[in-house]
Amino acid sequence: MMTAMMMMVVMMMVVMTLMVVMMTVMVMVVMTVVVVMMMVGMTVIVVMVVVVMMMMMMMMMVLVVLMMMMTHGGHDDYGGDDDDDDDDDDSYGGGGDDDGGDDDGGDDCDGGDDDGGDSGDDDDGVMVVVMMMVVVMMMVVMTDGGDGDDDGDDSVGGDEDGSGDDDNSGGHDDSSDDDGDDEDSGGGGDDGGNISIFMTHLSNYGNDRLGLYTFVNLANFLKCWTNLRLHTLPPLQLAHHYFTLFPEQRNPLWQNPCDDKRHKDIWSKEKTCDRLPKFMVVGPQKTGTTALYLFLLMHPSISSSFPSSKTFEEVQFFNTKNYHKGIDWYMEFFPVPSNVSTDFLFEKSASYFPSEETPKRAAALLPKAKILTLLINPSDRAYSWYQHQRAHEDRAALHYSFYEVISANQHAPSELRSLQNRCLVPGLYATHLERWLTYYPPGQRWWLICLMIIDGQQLRNDPAAVMDEVQKFLGISPYFSYSQALTFDPQKGFWCQLLDGGRTKCLGKSKGRKYPPMDAESRLFLSHFYRDHNIELSKLLHRLGQPLPAWLREELQK
Repeated sequence: MMTAMMMMVVMMMVVMTLMVVMMTVMVMVVMTVVVVMMMVGMTVIVVMVVVVMMMMMMMMMVLVVLMMMMTHGGHDDYGGDDDDDDDDDDSYGGGGDDDGGDDDGGDDCDGGDDDGGDSGDDDDGVMVVVMMMVVVMMMVVMTDGGDGDDDGDDSVGGDEDGSGDDDNSGGHDDSSDDDGDDEDSGGGGDDGGNISIFMTHLSNYGNDRLGLYTFVNLANFLKCWTNLRLHTLPPLQLAHHYFTLFPEQRNPLWQNPCDDKRHKDIWSKEKTCDRLPKFMVVGPQKTGTTALYLFLLMHPSISSSFPSSKTFEEVQFFNTKNYHKGIDWYMEFFPVPSNVSTDFLFEKSASYFPSEETPKRAAALLPKAKILTLLINPSDRAYSWYQHQRAHEDRAALHYSFYEVISANQHAPSELRSLQNRCLVPGLYATHLERWLTYYPPGQRWWLICLMIIDGQQLRNDPAAVMDEVQKFLGISPYFSYSQALTFDPQKGFWCQLLDGGRTKCLGKSKGRKYPPMDAESRLFLSHFYRDHNIELSKLLHRLGQPLPAWLREELQK
């Protein structure tokens, strides 16, 4: 008992000495700032505001130091036993106190919260809480500074006239709420006086503890040492408020659960990341992706995703609402490989290429995947898509000519503008490739390149040569001779798979469709429209060390 009293006396003497020193330093700093500000010609009001804010911030620093000292000196590890017994756990909220402490985790202001659970590393927990307190107090100081007006719009403490009209996060000076409304500290409003506090352990995901006591400590601190009135809402309403503030976080970002051993250990043993694809064919549409898809399947070591009842051979996971179904749904489209080291799974979704969100999502889940894309003359691609829509009896394609579609202005009907975008936007090759390269950047060596750009015209004319390059890019074995497996079908007008007995397997009736050539006016319009984009594409290919396709060289010479 005497020892504890002596320790208290010594601690109080140290505290008093520290306060005197810090107050002296504070006064000297404030006086120096005042002199400097007066010398540079600032007004008295501005000087006073700055002085008040500095003094408040310094007082907060003193308060934090005192709390740290009391936390380390006043208790045995946050409210454990004060006796010398080793029977109880001395962590935060450990054994019961014999001094009548608050055992129900109440919100008393003496820092006692005896049901906080095991704090783990106490010093780390204290520093986390202290840092959060400093941040909160700085928010209070900065919000309370205002512009000196008494209109109540910028005061954390609420309106001083007691009218209760302003919806703010602080309490009124008369400690009453005259209008009876229950204000929400995280609510909106234009008064600038609301403070929203978001605490998360997202960075601790996959670790062994959450440290819930930090939430309790922060809540108690705010209640005891600020005039902020905290309110909460049901989870769905809180989610609505949160995603209104941060709309970009509405959608999840699925990551590979096998990249982190801690995550893999808590994953079901029945699941395997071996069902995720090693490469993807991302399009764009109407460039020969279906032909490439069939040629790839001819290789004995390559398997594709299972067909979809709605989108046929395409999964369309990363750019549609299918993404919300999760990675379990996605992996169900792929077989379990018989040999992980030699078998190559892939998927083909031609709508991935122009999608803004797909590269980021794909890189998060498939960071080591390789990407295949095909490029043809963007003018031809646009015209092919228009004819494709006419064949599927799209109302806009049937009603408007191709030139009317591509030259429509911003006041055109929405269905016409939609068709125009589907015709023109995928052909902005450089823009989309730069986005993909952001998430699949090229390495310093050729074998580290993650994205292969295929000349769609060359694939149509000489598929065997292209497929040889694809095999090298993927690093796949054994080597498959496409020159012996493909034959040209003069009736179809393209290359087909050669089967036993001289039979052939070609693309379906929808491929190789015959339609009138593009009119000269549309060709000229598109040549001008894509000129700058084609120049950027040539610069990009030069930077990547890849040759220019024949169609691109022709367009640049016009």
